[in-house]
Amino acid sequence: MLLAFSARADVVVPPKLSSSEIVAMCPFMDVDQPDPETMSYDGTQSNSDGAVIKQGFNAYKSEALKDAFDIWTPLAAKENVAAQYHLGLLFYGDGTSDDSLPCASNWFQAAAAKGHLGATSRLGLLKSSGDHPMIDHAEASRLLQHAAAHCHMDAQFQFGSFLARTPKPHRDFVEAHKWLMVAATRGHVEAKNANKILRRFTSVAELREGNRRHKEWLAAHSCPDKD
Repeated sequence: MLLAFSARADVVVPPKLSSSEIVAMCPFMDVDQPDPETMSYDGTQSNSDGAVIKQGFNAYKSEALKDAFDIWTPLAAKENVAAQYHLGLLFYGDGTSDDSLPCASNWFQAAAAKGHLGATSRLGLLKSSGDHPMIDHAEASRLLQHAAAHCHMDAQFQFGSFLARTPKPHRDFVEAHKWLMVAATRGHVEAKNANKILRRFTSVAELREGNRRHKEWLAAHSCPDKD
């Protein structure tokens, strides 16, 4: 029987700061143009279909980042999960410094605590890569695995990449191959490229087992065409 999952909202606890306190802590910061990876509009997540959210995204995509910030911030203060997620992306985008990471983390955490899988994945990514005090490989693994297991395609790619590159004890080439193959089979181009690189470091036995697990997982789970 195919399994279809919905995200649990209790996987991530809310941030210690209230949304109003995060707004006060996090004024607009100048950043470079948006990362192309974050420029695809996701209308499937909670609260994401509002006209004002889309208006902010259009401003973001056209590089009017201050306008996007001004549109999303009042909504985020009122607990709109999509606005909180997009503000997290804004503070975690290209050109931001480590000083912006607490703002990104707080907004991702606020949205993830409400069950937003994209925010859960990005919070895991933030905690898994870079050179900053917020690195926590165990927590990153938990967050990325949760979002990946609930069919978030980019989380599947990020979790596979994490398992391939992270130091032991979290490194696992078999599971890395599995999740990269799951994402690649669903159409994630970067996962295909990452898996080609991983194959150079993986034994034939590991590749076979990873491929078996990827087919088994896809056969047992029903995922939508898009995140």
